[in-house]
Amino acid sequence: MSIGYHNQISAISAPLAKPIETVQKTIESSVDTFVSPKESHKARNAIAVGSSVVVLSALVALLNPRISPKVIEKLKNLSHKAAKKANKNKNDNILNKFYKTCEKTVDGTAKTIQFVNNFNSAKDASFKYFCTEKKDFFAIHNKSTRNILKKTDAGIRKVLSKPHKAITNFFDNVSKHTVITNYSKASKKMDALEELFIMHKDRLPESQRLELETKLTEIKKMRKYFDETQTRERFSAQEQMMCNLERDFWARYRMYRSGFTNKWQNKGEHISKNLSFWAQEILQPVQNKIEANGIEAVSKLTGEKGAYREAIDIFAPHLSMEENVLFSRRLREASISLKKANKSECTDYFGKKRDLMLGSAPTDIVTALAGLGLSGVALSTAENNDERISKLLTGVFPIVGGLGASMIFTARLISGPVGMISGAGVGVLLNMIGSFTNKHILGNKEADNG
Repeated sequence: MSIGYHNQISAISAPLAKPIETVQKTIESSVDTFVSPKESHKARNAIAVGSSVVVLSALVALLNPRISPKVIEKLKNLSHKAAKKANKNKNDNILNKFYKTCEKTVDGTAKTIQFVNNFNSAKDASFKYFCTEKKDFFAIHNKSTRNILKKTDAGIRKVLSKPHKAITNFFDNVSKHTVITNYSKASKKMDALEELFIMHKDRLPESQRLELETKLTEIKKMRKYFDETQTRERFSAQEQMMCNLERDFWARYRMYRSGFTNKWQNKGEHISKNLSFWAQEILQPVQNKIEANGIEAVSKLTGEKGAYREAIDIFAPHLSMEENVLFSRRLREASISLKKANKSECTDYFGKKRDLMLGSAPTDIVTALAGLGLSGVALSTAENNDERISKLLTGVFPIVGGLGASMIFTARLISGPVGMISGAGVGVLLNMIGSFTNKHILGNKEADNG
């Protein structure tokens, strides 16, 4: 950060001060020409807060990596394309060898990236075990020591178990709400399409009106699949399907570890066979079924041969070209919105729920809190109460609020980079509100001048 503002909210020796300052200077260099000298200190303060949020959010992402399935899918596609080109050029030794090398390299990269997630899962599950699970300490033979450890464990669980579960439930509920909101948006698109049916049904002869009414009744039943009640039932079913995930994950870990002690086991082959994201692999058959059910439900309603298309076909002979285009556009909009909502349930939420079941949310919070400490966000250097309040309003609260917002955006199934930038935006907004409050309401006019 710029030195004046950095001293205002943090200790200059803090480990993360340098990366935050680097990000801030990069942003400042492109903003200074657009900001008047009179307002420059306010802009620098806001940029400092935004830079802090970006760096701290990146720290959480770095230490708690959740590699996007899209990245893995793109790497797999590249590997597949390389394999096809290698086969196509099998008579050309140089090109064949080149494309085979590319295939192996990209495939190995994808597998390694997936494998890294296992360390994250182990960390999350271990912290969850530490906070919530009763330990027996049978490995400790000394009875007095074992009793002391049991009492210590009971105290830790008493303090940490409820917060751990509360944090997990909070982020789970945010993700669930996102899915339900997405379905609500899709429902409005479908309502708009059905309004067209009602507006034009008088053009149909009596027999076709009855056919339309039958089709609309069928559509109404299909739409119940996407209402909040049935969606929440599927959420519960997903959680039930994951109830043994921790047990299965640790079983897979023990199997992997034992492979290195087996003298008959080829170590290189053992490593290559286990380069996958175990938690995802364990649940893949379940996820495939859930995704297939979702795709089928969407297709039956808004697909090319779905109920809405059949209803539109009833109208088609009685509509002008422009009206047919309007009907098709409304169907396309409903289809896109419903597919997006269903993907957020069957793919995005499923992955988020899998991580939450292993304990991801509390470790994200702990990482964020540690990052705040490493960045030096503190009030210890305040000389008086007014300065302390100034630091809270213009520095600490905006950074904490921006970081929290970034994590909530992630819980809302928004991609990491977008969540980071959005969180930084919230931090900047809170800084502006804090500066206004500090100067115009509390009358501390010099506090934010750096």
